[in-house]
Amino acid sequence: MRRSGRCLDLWWGNDLNFAVSLCVAKFVIGSAWPYVQTVPHLGNLIGSVLSADVYARYLRLRGHEVVFVSGSDMHGTPIEVEAIQLGVDPAEYASKMHQVVAELFRRWNISFDLYTHTHSETHISSPRTSSSRFMKTGTSSPKRRRCRTAPGIRSTSRTAS
Repeated sequence: MRRSGRCLDLWWGNDLNFAVSLCVAKFVIGSAWPYVQTVPHLGNLIGSVLSADVYARYLRLRGHEVVFVSGSDMHGTPIEVEAIQLGVDPAEYASKMHQVVAELFRRWNISFDLYTHTHSETHISSPRTSSSRFMKTGTSSPKRRRCRTAPGIRSTSRTAS
């Protein structure tokens, strides 16, 4: 097996006539972001994270470039209710539980390339940057435009929001 550019050349035995060239593709795989109001159970792992992990590992074994991402959802009523019941600050509780959940995924050997949380700087600054750009360019205001439809169906004019 050897790489030539962005492709992976595979061959079997000593006969190069049976060589196969596979182009390497790039994949971004994301799994559901668990709320961190409590420790995830086996159903959480099996329901979303494990299947995404298996697929990411499969693609990596096939020679593809994979980025597998997820994170802790640190917002929402369940987290606030749990923190209030425990008599602690919801933000501090969510941060502590994020560490617990991240450690569990590490122990379960989930192959995340990035496991982050919704209070990270990226999650705070990115929407602000996008919102600011939209406001400056005026793309946030409704506009009329032609929308494509399936073949054989006439185009319609709709208000884009």
